[in-house]
Amino acid sequence: MKKLVFVLLCTIVTIMVSIGYAKEPYYGFYPSEKGANYKLFRHNIFSFEVDMQKDWTFGVAGKAPGQVIMMYKEGVNTGKFAPSYETISVGIIPMPNITLVKAYEYTLVGMKQSHKGLKIIQQKTNVEINTNKVINFIYTWPSKTSYTIKENVFLVEYGQRIYSITIRTIDPITRSQKKIHEEIIGAFRPIKPVHF
Repeated sequence: MKKLVFVLLCTIVTIMVSIGYAKEPYYGFYPSEKGANYKLFRHNIFSFEVDMQKDWTFGVAGKAPGQVIMMYKEGVNTGKFAPSYETISVGIIPMPNITLVKAYEYTLVGMKQSHKGLKIIQQKTNVEINTNKVINFIYTWPSKTSYTIKENVFLVEYGQRIYSITIRTIDPITRSQKKIHEEIIGAFRPIKPVHF
């Protein structure tokens, strides 16, 4: 019996290695080519990597299929709006083969339903991030705690996927915040899926 259990365990491990589950971790931090003040964050389930400042970290928010990876400065309370609040969320639009324009329309309808008093302060503009087509737009909405929340959204097309990157801050933002956000957005790179 013990020999049978051992053989079964070895077989399971061999199968997992052969189909890729043990080849790459789900996520990790690695040295960044940008230097000692940065770290490379790679998430193999959401299939992206980004260079971020060394004092930033991440968490997971929401429920599938709307889960997002939320990046933020260490020590920030992401559960409460306050003057220091700032997060950058990365998600995948849960609709296969959707166009970039349809993803924009879908996202905007959802945000208008979620946030009363939403105001678009920058209409959609077409840009590129690392050769990927992007639609960018910005809106604000009033929180229940009297802060004006500003969301700068980038919808990034990569193959059959549309990534949603959202910078959420209290309005207005500082120059140093803007610089950090621009660095992180500019360093966003979709990667080929490793898991699933």
